[in-house]
Amino acid sequence: MPGLDRVCLLLATLVVVAYNPAQGTADCTVNGINLVNYDDLCMCHSSWGGATCLTQHTTPENCATWDDAADMPGDVTIGATVADAVLEYGASDSITWTAVFPVSDGREYTQVKLGDCVDGTDFFTFLSTSTSGECTDKLAVGIKAVDMDNCNFAREAVSYNGKEYWNMSSVLEFTYTDPTAAGGEDFDRSVTTVFAVHALFESRFEATVADIAVYSNFEMVTAITLQAITEGQASSFVELTYGLSHPYQVQTIQGGLTVTGGSNTATLRTEADGGGTAVTGLNLWTAPECEAGQYNNNNNQCLKTAYVEILHGQCTLAGAYTLEAVTIYCLDSLPVRDCPLAAPDSDTTITFNLDSADFCDGNEPSVTRIDSAVAIDRFIFVDPENRIRGEGAWLYVDDNGVTQNKPSADTAIESLLWGGTVFARVDFSGLAVTDVQVQTTETKLGDDPYVAIPTDFTIAGAVVPGTDFVINRDPVQDFTGKCATLGFCALDQTVLLKHTVGAGMHAGLTADVGLGVFETMTVRIVLDVTYETDQTFSARRRRRQASADGEPAPPTRTDGNGAGMVTTPPVAISASDGSTVANMDEGDNDSAASASTTPSVLLALVCAVAGFMSS
Repeated sequence: MPGLDRVCLLLATLVVVAYNPAQGTADCTVNGINLVNYDDLCMCHSSWGGATCLTQHTTPENCATWDDAADMPGDVTIGATVADAVLEYGASDSITWTAVFPVSDGREYTQVKLGDCVDGTDFFTFLSTSTSGECTDKLAVGIKAVDMDNCNFAREAVSYNGKEYWNMSSVLEFTYTDPTAAGGEDFDRSVTTVFAVHALFESRFEATVADIAVYSNFEMVTAITLQAITEGQASSFVELTYGLSHPYQVQTIQGGLTVTGGSNTATLRTEADGGGTAVTGLNLWTAPECEAGQYNNNNNQCLKTAYVEILHGQCTLAGAYTLEAVTIYCLDSLPVRDCPLAAPDSDTTITFNLDSADFCDGNEPSVTRIDSAVAIDRFIFVDPENRIRGEGAWLYVDDNGVTQNKPSADTAIESLLWGGTVFARVDFSGLAVTDVQVQTTETKLGDDPYVAIPTDFTIAGAVVPGTDFVINRDPVQDFTGKCATLGFCALDQTVLLKHTVGAGMHAGLTADVGLGVFETMTVRIVLDVTYETDQTFSARRRRRQASADGEPAPPTRTDGNGAGMVTTPPVAISASDGSTVANMDEGDNDSAASASTTPSVLLALVCAVAGFMSS
């Protein structure tokens, strides 16, 4: 039984003496008796031992206690103890107590009782031995742990040395007779010795599994990297580059694409520019394998290319093209036991949209719409002392001498203080962004409508240690050559924003949220992004599309680039006394993957505003 190695034993001894006339010998040869309720076992007389009581102490007459009963008829000298319990595992899962008595001439053990179990009832084992070198009789009583209840052991939950146990307690009784004399007549006096036994079985255990690799869910990024239209030809060709982070890869894709919004048809091919063979209908295209050393792009992605042939059914490429049954699993070199997916996943689809001028007469250039240029990896509140993307965890020792472990810079801060200064960071990946502007910012409380934020997030300027945040790191983190200031940083492809939790975020937060209550607040930000380095925002054409969560896109502007939506995990905000609140369930969270398919982002930030009793 698990935990049997954690047993503590306590004992006490009670002696009951009675005098009975001498009785005859019993079975198990003439040197012991059978246990009444387990007659395969023998309980031997003093100085005898073995399964059938055939082994005797070598010279019991030389033991100091041998003649005690005869020499001291008016005294009862017990001198009995219980040795430490012995545990056995496996088929028996038993515990054995051994009572130790001094040898005595003519002593016959007549009864053994453990709790309510008498003379072998529910015993697992019983054995008498007599050790010559020690002048003792040893009577061992064993019982399976599962049979303790049958013998009416008392059960009590206890704490001992900081651990939790079941205290199984009962009494172990032995009755024996000694020959003695009183008033000139010989008697067999009966003595009952009682031992209190307690076994503490540890009942609560902690198991730790170390060195387990934890991976994020897979998220695919895609981009059209080549489009070839040849006037007068029956088909055009598109190369679609896709990426998955380690340890995932695409295994197969259905050969026939689903095309909506036009009369073109499309299939996958095994080679570029119409080479190789076409994979049509429900047949599966085998994707190129990702090898371990190829996960060397942003977010440890492996990039591969699928070749699409579009058979012209019209004079434009306009339409939505969907690759079906994209099967994703782990790279081939990863052992199956280390793959976080229980089985290959075939639920993914890849959709790309194409548009073009009429290419039948060759008067207009072809136009390709690319909807997957930029992905939003995360939108989170961050620790200002560890705000640089990709920085690892850190620790410090607080004023009470306690070591505080702080998470990595890519871990969301999940508890904020009302009235405190907070920092949020947006992380881009995909096509490199060269500039970012905030178009609109809105907030709402609970299910109320969105309203314009009273005070915009600060997205420019320095972050001042000791003013914007309390300094705990010693020494202060060196931000030289890193994205230390507010706003967009091309080096890390991030935007750092600052605000104060309160009325500046929503008029409903004018006063502290109150003690013991909370509000749920959502912040939504529309960002414009650009990719070129030689033009300003005002000098280029931009386009909009519906936001990823189904809400209408922000109004179209002539200088826009696109729109999408991403939501941070919920953030708990405590009252101004500094009390914390447990993390809320994430609930409905607009998918970050949705924003990953659009070149600019509509960000929604959900947080809980809560209050607690001051100390």
